[in-house]
Amino acid sequence: MMIEQYGYAEKILRVNLSNGKIWTEDTKKYADKFIGGRGVAAKIAWEELKPNIDPFSPQNKLIFMTGPLTGVLSPGSGRTTVAGIAPQVYPKPWYTRSNMGGRFGSELKYSGFDGIVIEGASEKPVYIWIHDERNVELLDANELWGLDTFATQKELMKKHGGDTSSVCIGPAGENLVRIAVILTASGDAAGQGGFGAVMGSKKLKAISATSMRNGVKEIGKINVADPKKLVKLWRKCAKLLQGGQKIPEIPSSFMGTEVKYERKYHACSHACPGLCGRGRDYGSFIWKDIPSKRYYTTESGQMMCIAPNFVAFSTEKEAQVKIEYRVDIPEALRVKNLSDRLGMNQWDLLGGLFLWLVTCHKEGLINKKLLPCPIDPNNPDFWVTLLYMIAHREGVGDLLADGALRAAEKLGKGGKYLPYVTCGFAEHGAGRGVWGFFEYPFWIVGALLWSIDSRDPFSDTGHGYARLVYGFHYVLPLKDDQVRKIAKELWGSEKAVTDDYEYKAQPAIWLQNRGCLTSSLPTDDWVFPIIASNFTEDGSGDTSLESKLYSTVTGVDYTEEKLDRVGERIFNLERAIAVREGRNREIDESVIPFFNKPDWTRRIRLDEDKFKALLDEYYNLRGWDVKTGRPTKSKLEELDLADVASKLYG
Repeated sequence: MMIEQYGYAEKILRVNLSNGKIWTEDTKKYADKFIGGRGVAAKIAWEELKPNIDPFSPQNKLIFMTGPLTGVLSPGSGRTTVAGIAPQVYPKPWYTRSNMGGRFGSELKYSGFDGIVIEGASEKPVYIWIHDERNVELLDANELWGLDTFATQKELMKKHGGDTSSVCIGPAGENLVRIAVILTASGDAAGQGGFGAVMGSKKLKAISATSMRNGVKEIGKINVADPKKLVKLWRKCAKLLQGGQKIPEIPSSFMGTEVKYERKYHACSHACPGLCGRGRDYGSFIWKDIPSKRYYTTESGQMMCIAPNFVAFSTEKEAQVKIEYRVDIPEALRVKNLSDRLGMNQWDLLGGLFLWLVTCHKEGLINKKLLPCPIDPNNPDFWVTLLYMIAHREGVGDLLADGALRAAEKLGKGGKYLPYVTCGFAEHGAGRGVWGFFEYPFWIVGALLWSIDSRDPFSDTGHGYARLVYGFHYVLPLKDDQVRKIAKELWGSEKAVTDDYEYKAQPAIWLQNRGCLTSSLPTDDWVFPIIASNFTEDGSGDTSLESKLYSTVTGVDYTEEKLDRVGERIFNLERAIAVREGRNREIDESVIPFFNKPDWTRRIRLDEDKFKALLDEYYNLRGWDVKTGRPTKSKLEELDLADVASKLYG
């Protein structure tokens, strides 16, 4: 039991947009068993969200949740989980989650709340203004409706002060585009799931918070049990991530092009020393005042994750249709910023919808009369036109706004070219598509993660595996013997990183449990778990740091094994939600057709029989029924989820 509420603001804000009611509840009700973030959101969803409801129904609840590490000196903290019934999911929307960086989560906690649960729907545009735990208002947003995300935040800062932090939607969310994001700052977004459209359906334009009191910033409300130890742990993390060395020199190239524009390392989450992309031309950078001659503007902002694909893309490997383009950096940054302003999911745009559209066009499946202009990805005007039409549901944009899978269904063609793995989410870590470098056997673990999850698992679960086997984010490639040794220590056998299907369930389960913790504490998946480091003799990191950080902040003594058990509990609770919504083994196996396509590195296809046997092994290790994929009653009870077991099994 939690004796003191160190690390927590102690209250969750509740808002009913239909009747304007605002109230609070105690965080402790959920935090003892589910920590925060993703875990608390899942518990609320299990108790309050009815299965099979429409994502745009007032019955859908939109959950914003921080955790005990949000807003304190913990590496990669500051993040916020967003959850609810997701309109992006195909063919049937269901419960899933997203998360974002920036400082909104911290400001929310400093203002007195660990999270917000929003229900109902307003008849007119509104926004939520949070000044402190005693001063929350539902205000008119008519003047904000129609503004882009950047303009919205600027207007809210003009009204409530320059330190105001907001999450908001752009035109895409207002027009219920199924890949609409919720955005904060200049590019931190809850991108997966289409939750921006959920906000739009509720006529909720923004949520704003500030911790300023009479011009003075008050952050003392988030108490830490052992502040001195927390500083020591931060320094240890920094040493593992960057060796305690000076900030590395910024590379002089970007996506194969020499650049002289100003770039600086930029942390997307509070207190993060990770320097993701260290020594590479991509990564955690922010660009400053890049001049565009074409649009007579200067652009600033981030281009990380998939955003560099606005600059250039090439399939390189043999594929069904070869796609190549290169856009000048200033114009690419302009287009990238436009997608943020309009509020759209860049991963789906670049890794799914666009690839499908170009492929169908090259194969003559798209009627040119449907298109607003020639498809020419080398021309930034094409990108601008396409983005505006999707966000405002104009012309062919109305078709594309529901996503490529629904568009292909309506057109009755193009299905074979969809770069989507399952559930309406584009390829990521699957060895085919925009992240095609992921090769055999590593995409076997990816296939298992995809088969079980309710969304793209690589945005908050699979990065740790990539860091080990390739060198990724802040890790440069390790030696093969180091990789095998770490794999054996973590997962029981070096076969977890060698050919064939053996020992692939073990890392998948570990990554899933850790992914739940990453989004519940929360920390940054681009940093944690620290599996590997270039600054230790054997290349190993320290996977116990999450438990140490949690214990140090909250004062509750948790070992690594005990915290992993909480991650397992959260994952099983999410699986119970999915089962209640109709999830079963047949749906898990729906990833098989995608992985039956040859990968882009060695042209290897999934061995269907071996993969089904791997699923058997996975279910057995999880304590789930092999035929149905359901957590058994005994497993749920073992994880202190007896209430869930009784509802699921009667």
